[in-house]
Amino acid sequence: NKRDQLRFAIQAASVLGMERSTVYSHSGWRMIDGVMCYLYNGGAIGKEGLSVELEGNLAAYALPDTGALLAEAIRSSRAFLDLGVMRVTAPLLCAMYLAPVCSFLRDGGYAPAFIPFVAGATGTHKTTICALALSHFGQFSNKQPPASFSDTANSVRHKAFLLKDAPLLVDDYHPNTDPKSRARMAETAQQLARAWGDQSERGRMQSDMTVKLAEPPRGLGIMSGEEVPDIGESGIARFYVVDIQQGDVPVSDTLTQLQTAARKGLLAQAMRGFIQYIQLQASTL
Repeated sequence: NKRDQLRFAIQAASVLGMERSTVYSHSGWRMIDGVMCYLYNGGAIGKEGLSVELEGNLAAYALPDTGALLAEAIRSSRAFLDLGVMRVTAPLLCAMYLAPVCSFLRDGGYAPAFIPFVAGATGTHKTTICALALSHFGQFSNKQPPASFSDTANSVRHKAFLLKDAPLLVDDYHPNTDPKSRARMAETAQQLARAWGDQSERGRMQSDMTVKLAEPPRGLGIMSGEEVPDIGESGIARFYVVDIQQGDVPVSDTLTQLQTAARKGLLAQAMRGFIQYIQLQASTL
């Protein structure tokens, strides 16, 4: 019955005339009508009128023009380095500005083959600083990371495919007394480390014996947790460990001011300016 109803609906719509529209469901660079554009939820940098819808909590990845002065936005982004010790803040800020050029690096054979892993005990503000770094790409808080180790590995890998040329934070790797849960989290970390490190996805076959299209990561992965996963030498070799100790990221006026700037969209405005700079030169990259 459903098949007949669908056939009738298609025939009726064909008689009445159908309006066709294109809705993009990933972020990052894409050539559209001869123009290199950077897609984000709700629009694109480089071309007006595009419809972009990212699914679920990926909708937070949005870079609309807030009208803020670029100089002020850049100062706010630069202030991220002053949140704590440089061995913590510098790698995270660099990772944010590395993410938008992943496609160009991959095309040149220099795709980032590492994952920053932010490791620290409870109370070191590791999730807070990761969320602030991620605010260069939209509105994020330490309560709602885009992905976590409680998610299935398949769902995180799918998000890593959709978030092209953007950073995906996988939060909250923590010790677990339940052996089954601990093994599942370690397996997820292993799969993600290899996927991002190798920039590839293992081939799979569907139930109808056809080969499923691969969905390799197309952006930059970032992980955080209370300890570095014990996933073997080759797996750990793919991590760039950012170790946060107590006091490395103190509660300060700088932290409060930067959180306010993030809510106003200043960090995202700085990233928008950087992407516009890349877009102007995209034809030569």
